[in-house]
Amino acid sequence: MAGGFGITYLARDSLDRQMVIKECFPAGFCTREGAKVATHSPYRAKSFKNVLRHFLREAQWLARAQHDNIVAVHQVFKENGTAYIAMDYVSGCDLVTLRERDPGRLDQSLMTWLMEQSLQALSVLHAKGILHRDISPDNFLIDAKDHLTLIDFGSAGGTHGDADTALGAMLSVKDGYSPHEFYQPDMPQRFSSDLYALGATFHFLVTGQPPAHAQARLKAVTAGFDDPCPLLEEGDWPFDPAFLRAIDKAMSILPGMRFQSAGEWAECLPEPEVREEVAGDTSAQAAPTLVPEENAPDMPAAEPVAAVISDLVASTNRALEQRSARRGPKVEEAPKPKKPTQMVDLFGEPIGDVDRWLEAQDQQARGQVPTARARTPEPAAKPVNTPPKTQADTPLPRNRDSGWVDRVARIWGGGEPRLNKVTMNGKTT
Repeated sequence: MAGGFGITYLARDSLDRQMVIKECFPAGFCTREGAKVATHSPYRAKSFKNVLRHFLREAQWLARAQHDNIVAVHQVFKENGTAYIAMDYVSGCDLVTLRERDPGRLDQSLMTWLMEQSLQALSVLHAKGILHRDISPDNFLIDAKDHLTLIDFGSAGGTHGDADTALGAMLSVKDGYSPHEFYQPDMPQRFSSDLYALGATFHFLVTGQPPAHAQARLKAVTAGFDDPCPLLEEGDWPFDPAFLRAIDKAMSILPGMRFQSAGEWAECLPEPEVREEVAGDTSAQAAPTLVPEENAPDMPAAEPVAAVISDLVASTNRALEQRSARRGPKVEEAPKPKKPTQMVDLFGEPIGDVDRWLEAQDQQARGQVPTARARTPEPAAKPVNTPPKTQADTPLPRNRDSGWVDRVARIWGGGEPRLNKVTMNGKTT
């Protein structure tokens, strides 16, 4: 099964246990070269690296949060230029499929039981400082015994958002289920953000329709219009009013008006009925399965997981090659080479080695190396009567602001800079 950022395989491990292997394969900018995963072009390498980092971090979140209502991870490893996560296989279906195929099964007893299990899972996550950030009906799996399992931690993170804000927003936002703060990376994300999404999930189970977009709700309410998502408590639904009222509170637009913890919400639940274990054949009450066990591939018991992946990758590779052949080869435009910068001196001549040129200029300024362009002054005739020196003939005092004057004087005149007498309008200065 392929998704936006990965492919999920159903396989068996070396102990003949059925399991799920999730491969990091963002189809938008990745392809296969044999069994190896590579980007379409070098320009996509950074994007793939960011997605791969998110993928590996998903395994870290799963390893930290161990609970019966959270899918268990067994192993994470890198192979074929990408990464893989081996986790439990949950036999059953997601809540979207259950609502569409068997809505009558969702009575008050089962709804209360599902909410209790989901709150237990979130309570464990939040106690570890983890936000799931992708709570929705398709990320809850229910088996034949009504056991609920939370999956897909690809968008999980801390309460301060994601360092890679662009990718974090792309992974986290799901219209109808995400609160409005998920659409703005600079806004704080709290535990109540996950609880909003959980309320939206149960809103779907009650009504059969996703709730109104959180951004549209916020815009309407701030403009003085009615909330496009009406309260469940005011509708004609066959559920306990307190149960519906709790969902409405969890879906409050303002984060401060929601439940602030899973435990606070759990205290508002009606007393659950005692659920009896189903004995014997449970096929009549079994939930519809997305991947029936009889269709699972048969694998030898001693064959390792790597061999399973190799076969599955090969079949996926053939399908991708056929699709690429229909599209035709993609021509990548080569980057234009940058023109080298050429430095020149005061006379327009090119400078090869800047350091050596500066050193030569310093030597010329100190009079150690004669310059070809320096003009040698004509020897002045010695007057018979040497007049006494005046203030105008005295060399300028040296200071930090006249250093460049000394340097120019030595290069061009070979002597000390002097003030010259200038006659203007009959006055000598």
